[in-house]
Amino acid sequence: MPDLEYPHFLLRLKSDSEKYTNPAGGPSEFPIYLGKNSESKGKDLRDQLEKAEADFLEVVNLRKQSSIKEDLGMFLTFESVENYDLMIESLSNKPAGIEIENVQKKNGKTFVTVYIPNGQLSVFFKKVFFKKIEEYLDQSKNTEKGNPKNQKLLNNIEKIKLSTLENFWNDHDSFPEDHKLLLEIWLRVGENRNEINSRFKEAASLSEIQVSRHFLSFPESSVFKVTASINQLKSSILLLDCLSEIRKSKETPASFLDMTPIEEKDWVLDLQNRLEIHPDHRDVAVCILDTGVNIAHPLLIRSIEENDLDSFHPEWGKEDHHGHGTRMAGLALFGDLHPLLLSSASVELKHGLESIKILPPNGENPKELYGRITGDCISLAEIKGSRRRLFHLAITAPDLLIQEGEASSWSAALDLLAFGGGEEEEPKRLLFVSAGNLSPEKIKDYPIANMESSIQDPAQAWNAVTVGAFTQKEDIEKSKYPNYELIAKPGSLSPESTTSISWNQSDWPFKPDIVMEGGNYAKNKRQEIDPTDSLSLLTTDSAIQKRLLFPIVGTSAATAQAARYGAILSAEYPDFWPETIRGMLIHSANYSTLNLDYSKIQKLKKEEQKKILRTYGYGVPDLNFALESGKNSCTMIIQDSISPFAKGKDGISTNEILYYTLPWPKSVLQEFSTESVQLKVTLSYFIEPNPKRINTKMTSTYACCGLRFDSIGATEGAIRFQKRMNRNSREKIDKGKWETGFSNSENSNWVFGSTLRDQGSIHSDIWLGSAADLATKELICVYPVSGWWRSREKIERYDDRIRFTLICSILTPKVEMEIYSTIENQIKILNLV
Repeated sequence: MPDLEYPHFLLRLKSDSEKYTNPAGGPSEFPIYLGKNSESKGKDLRDQLEKAEADFLEVVNLRKQSSIKEDLGMFLTFESVENYDLMIESLSNKPAGIEIENVQKKNGKTFVTVYIPNGQLSVFFKKVFFKKIEEYLDQSKNTEKGNPKNQKLLNNIEKIKLSTLENFWNDHDSFPEDHKLLLEIWLRVGENRNEINSRFKEAASLSEIQVSRHFLSFPESSVFKVTASINQLKSSILLLDCLSEIRKSKETPASFLDMTPIEEKDWVLDLQNRLEIHPDHRDVAVCILDTGVNIAHPLLIRSIEENDLDSFHPEWGKEDHHGHGTRMAGLALFGDLHPLLLSSASVELKHGLESIKILPPNGENPKELYGRITGDCISLAEIKGSRRRLFHLAITAPDLLIQEGEASSWSAALDLLAFGGGEEEEPKRLLFVSAGNLSPEKIKDYPIANMESSIQDPAQAWNAVTVGAFTQKEDIEKSKYPNYELIAKPGSLSPESTTSISWNQSDWPFKPDIVMEGGNYAKNKRQEIDPTDSLSLLTTDSAIQKRLLFPIVGTSAATAQAARYGAILSAEYPDFWPETIRGMLIHSANYSTLNLDYSKIQKLKKEEQKKILRTYGYGVPDLNFALESGKNSCTMIIQDSISPFAKGKDGISTNEILYYTLPWPKSVLQEFSTESVQLKVTLSYFIEPNPKRINTKMTSTYACCGLRFDSIGATEGAIRFQKRMNRNSREKIDKGKWETGFSNSENSNWVFGSTLRDQGSIHSDIWLGSAADLATKELICVYPVSGWWRSREKIERYDDRIRFTLICSILTPKVEMEIYSTIENQIKILNLV
């Protein structure tokens, strides 16, 4: 146990598991287009399908003439009526191998591309789709309400045609003209991934298409980077058979803002003499994926060794060719150096550093997938030996328009790396990623430009801790800048920080997750912008022969500080999982530094709350709160796993719900019954990603599954709570009788509520109420919601378990409310730690 006065409790608490069925159930509404009579509609679709079949026979003849084997399948694209969706899953036939390859939304229409294997072509045309159209036209098969059979499926389809290359273009940039492009080619997996990959490489070679040596593997996709023209891609019949999607490749910049350093050599040497290196400091490390680190810096030399350095390409060297990596190292080890230099106190370091150079000295990115490069760099660190690592990545791609937060190959690769690559023996990983900076010319338009500028790839990754920036910096050196004023008020968004407010209708995760100090800017009446030294953070510089300190601002600086917090937490609690470290940082965050409190936020409209979450995430982490409970506050942590799905005779369904009865300070809460108290709950887990775009919303098809939490109502009672949460409990307790009215009457006590907190793979909320009501809320549950482990049966992941961390904190206003000792005594009696 950590050497702290009030360490958090990591509970060995056995859950009560019940077979689980979602209590909501029932079909959702699906708008149907009724603008055309069924006879005309059916005949039109039949004609289009026959035309597609004829077009495909022409392709077959071309294949024969090209001596290409005839076992290749075909692709059909279905186009919806404008402003109507398609019954996407109904267009596939899993037993026959007929699969959805990609889904696109363009100009109010939905486009679904379907792959049909060669052996199933006649089945599809004669037995599957033609049959559905004939049934639609046959009035004797109309439903009881008089509607044509298959109306939901067919009414919203406007066009059916043989797919062209343009139907595989799944990017927000328009389909490109015919010139050389750097592209991401997403291949379908089919029955044999290696066979399709080999076929693709063969086809690319024949068409003189340059293909990356490495590729990314996802559950239903392989992703290669290629250099090719559109005509080159169109010319290869063999290549087209391998495709799932084509996306524009997003390149990342290797240039960073350079600023004049503050040279204070005496301060640095004084601080160096005050450093106390903990004997176990090498057990934990922040691994910096950047431009390298100068390990000779006097403040870094004892925390990073030559063996802690590596490079993606050996010829790049390991030294810091730019300076940015060394600056990140200083912040990841110390945070802002300015207050440490002014102090005379000793500074204890319980973690170290590593550096893997991910950017080349000449500033040009290698023609590889950045997701693969990131993974390879992480592997370079991990083969050096076992230690608890936290990875820092402050490189983003600002040219990528992240539409509604959807995944890229890079962000999905980060999610896979965090999850553990889909292999049971592969470790989980915690990655800190910067939200990305506003371009310098836009800073004068703060804060409107920040609201309109999306966070940058790969910061939309679900499992990563995405870090934005706020600022409390307000001192302008008037002697140097007499006519300048602050751009950002203290306690508001840092001028460079991007947000996810532009993901207006998105139900994807709120990003950033947290914000840290990122510095401020000043401007004069001529709108000249300057990040003055006094508004910056102070860190280590790489050019140590000239200077030792460097002023820095932005989200990369914020991210390095967040990684430092994670390392400190890992050093204190070595048994914490990566999911737990992430959960605790977000759990500790609040908005008090941002001049907001939970009671005010609770009264806001949901759209205003959403804006806060998409600007600041869950707020500014409190390191003291993350590290330690208190006399009148207590944090309990459960690390467990759940089997979300199971396969039965009726297919794959949700499997179990877990209930936990927490050690609870009932007597203290009842004694101070009228006091206002808080219950904060955070659920953290890593999802396995599936970035294949087979759904327009994609949240349920991207994540392997989702988890949720809920707690018993103050006056609800255990049996009614179970019946509210689980349909199986209702049927079991009520012997099949159906009872309605199981709503959560105290949902208004939660600040965000389930509408907002149930997004992404971390869910955090705070309950506000009386101590009397909190006294009865010791029962909490974790349950699954859908994901591709359930819907993609052929991948056979429905029996897998998923880890999670559940964190619960009771916060009381009075020191006299000694809840810590009360809970501690219960834990000792029950032997829960």
